[in-house]
Amino acid sequence: MNVGSGISYLISIIITCLGAEKGAVIIIENPEIHLHPRAQSRLCEFLYFVSRSGRQLFLETHSDHIFNGIRAGVATGEMEQEHIKVHFFAVNEQYETQCNPIIFEKFGKIVGLNIDNIFTPHWWDKEAEIRTWRIGQKYMIEIRANEFDFHPPHFHASSNEFSAVFKLSDGKLYAGGKKRWHPQMISEIEEWYRVHKEELKEAWDNLHGNL
Repeated sequence: MNVGSGISYLISIIITCLGAEKGAVIIIENPEIHLHPRAQSRLCEFLYFVSRSGRQLFLETHSDHIFNGIRAGVATGEMEQEHIKVHFFAVNEQYETQCNPIIFEKFGKIVGLNIDNIFTPHWWDKEAEIRTWRIGQKYMIEIRANEFDFHPPHFHASSNEFSAVFKLSDGKLYAGGKKRWHPQMISEIEEWYRVHKEELKEAWDNLHGNL
């Protein structure tokens, strides 16, 4: 059987992680090697799962897909910021390598020092672009520029302490936040989507067409 070298490398990572005893420390260099971007993002989810099962992981990576995978996990509530430490290494104006701690705030916003080199200036220029709708006084709907490319096209819905992501293709719930949505709330979002789906899709295309 002929398989890609990425699969061969990935198998050793999976076996190492699943075979490690609780309390073990696992160090992985460049886990993204020869993997498709979507596979990299799914690997990120797997590694987080392993880290929450009593094992400590250290990753060294150059992959923006793994980096954004963590952002996406924090943004959707599937990963908890307090269990994640990210350090971005960059050269400062004195040509010294600095270790810069990174945290991800609500919606995956990047906060830290000396982070200009993470993405291109064009990316930062577009990051703040958000198209917003209101459903009465109860819900806010958002489509954001520079969303993560391994997610399907989607929109965000929030109401006080509730937040969730819904797919643009059918308006169905894609990922919930920490607080579980009531079925009636989901139905209200889906009903609003059926009326505004073309407008939502147009907004998504406008915000992502040049990325």
